Parts: sequence; C-alpha cells; structure tokens
Amino acid sequence: LPCMDACKKENVKDVFFCTWGDDGIFFDYDSALAGFCFAAEKAYSSGAFNEENAAKRFNACCGGSYSAHKAISEISTPEASPLDFFWDDPLLGIYWKNQKKRSDDPWRRVLRKYKEIEAQTSSFTPGGAGDVDRILVFIKILRKKIEMKLDIDEGFLNFDASKIQRARKMIPGLLNDMDDLLALFRTHWDRRYK
Repeated sequence: LPCMDACKKENVKDVFFCTWGDDGIFFDYDSALAGFCFAAEKAYSSGAFNEENAAKRFNACCGGSYSAHKAISEISTPEASPLDFFWDDPLLGIYWKNQKKRSDDPWRRVLRKYKEIEAQTSSFTPGGAGDVDRILVFIKILRKKIEMKLDIDEGFLNFDASKIQRARKMIPGLLNDMDDLLALFRTHWDRRYK
C-alpha cells in the first residue's frame, strides 16, 4: 500500500480505511477483513511488511484463511472482469469477443489463473471470515464457462462436432453449480440483509 508508506514517511498518525455499502450495493463485508488486516500490518509494523504476521493475526482474529483470501483476490485480471463474464451468454459471447479483440488469447490466461486459484485453495476448510466457499463455487463456474466456450469456438471454427458435444455435456453440471451458487447467495443474503 503506497498510501501507508507515504503516511509513515510524512509521520501521519491517523489513517482511515473503510468499505462503502451505499446506493444499494451489497457484498460480504467479512471478505474485506483480510485487506484490513494487511493494511493494519503495514501501518503498525516497524520494518518491512511481514505477511506471515498478517496471516497469523487474520487467522486468529477472524478464523479464516489469509492465504485463501489472498489467492481469491486474484480473480479479477487485466484480461477479464469476472462479473462481466459471468453474465455473458456462452453462445453470443459479446463480452468474450470484446476481450479477445483487446488482447491475444486472453481466455486461456484467465483459465490458467482460475485453475491456479482453485489449486491454491483446494485444501481450504470453509468457515471464518468471508464466504470463501461461495466465491470458490463462482470461480468454478467461471472456469467451466471458459472451458465450454473454448470448446464451442474451436468446434465451430474447425467443424469439430466432438468439441460441441463436449461443451453440450458440460451444461448439466454447470446448471447444478449455478443452483449451488444461488443457494449459497441466498444463505448469505438472509444472514446479512434480512
């Protein structure tokens, strides 16, 4: 956080970090706690930032996995916005095509990133701060959509019916994952906003 470095350099004693929830926005407030823990460690450490200390404090105070939150924070990439892609129709692929025009083969890089996040969080035990289980289902859906869309595109471009069939077979599992995500979202909504 360059702002914390500048505050230390200028001997600023009071710094205010916040999350906003106005204008109808909603999110899992607990998911911001890892960021607050990071900022606090930056603010109060006398030397260089110590990630191990931040992780210990976060795990002790919030009961969550700092490393899982850190890995998940990589969901947004320069190549793709997860929410924009989530709502993109797999057949029309309007967002998909726009991103392909901006960068050479962005979706394979995004797919690799999502697989990395899944691998880094594979041993995560749900609980504690943040609805990590919900975002992991979300990442799984995004990964499957990318795999399906790659098969659709390659199938049509190369007249390869086997790729189209493989994409078609992914649909039931993807729908089940969407149902799981909806149920997790409903639980979160009822717990936080009702």
